[in-house]
Amino acid sequence: MKRAINWIFINNEIVSEEEANISITDRGFLFGEGIFTTIRVNQGKCEFLNEHLTRLHSHAKFLNFTLPEISHDWINELILKNQSYDGIWKLKIMVTLIEIKQECTANNIIMTLHPYQTSYPSLVKLCIFPHPFYTPLSLIKSLSYAHHNYAYNYAKNIGFDDAIYINEGGFLLETSRANIFWIDDRGCWIPDMSLLYLKGIILQQVIAKLKIPIHFTKAKLENISEDANVFICNSMVHFHPVEVIENRLFKRNTNFESILKKIF
Repeated sequence: MKRAINWIFINNEIVSEEEANISITDRGFLFGEGIFTTIRVNQGKCEFLNEHLTRLHSHAKFLNFTLPEISHDWINELILKNQSYDGIWKLKIMVTLIEIKQECTANNIIMTLHPYQTSYPSLVKLCIFPHPFYTPLSLIKSLSYAHHNYAYNYAKNIGFDDAIYINEGGFLLETSRANIFWIDDRGCWIPDMSLLYLKGIILQQVIAKLKIPIHFTKAKLENISEDANVFICNSMVHFHPVEVIENRLFKRNTNFESILKKIF
């Protein structure tokens, strides 16, 4: 049976994956210099598209380069070409850099689109990544992703679904794939915004739309209350309840889950 062609967008044209190529001198390829965002496409519609594109521009500014406007028409054309109108699809927009006369500018704009199936089970088990991790680039969606893959594989190899980063003070930051927050009878608790971690689009929606008190905290695992319901969230899964962190078992509250579902 002939495999269906998958189409991608690269630098103002749509080509098959087999035809696509970038220069070997591309700094995204050589050094991971660039940014990306991942967007959930549900029944052909992009979720929070403007928020994702706004973040791309802010992250480009953080890295001191100018990002050209990314047209909604490009994205719609890619969805049409791949016939991505049924189910959940993963749209990834990547921007790599090129250096011209010691100034960085956008080089390649690449968009891929594939059917999505989550790797998370319905109840997630997390461990603590044993090495403190934080850099200024923790604040952006950088193409330099080897450390995230290392932490994720560390968790999988010891029987967990993902690993939580901590800083040198032991404060919880995020996982290698998602943000983390928890809810108890006092409200919703989110790692403090002053900490070096990526504040994801879905976490921002939780902060903006959850109709209970929001608390920003510098917390260690032992600071999470016994009656808390812990969640991870990102653009692809929205949110997932957490069952275990290390050797701690957390309760599941379907009422809180219903409240979160209403946000989306």
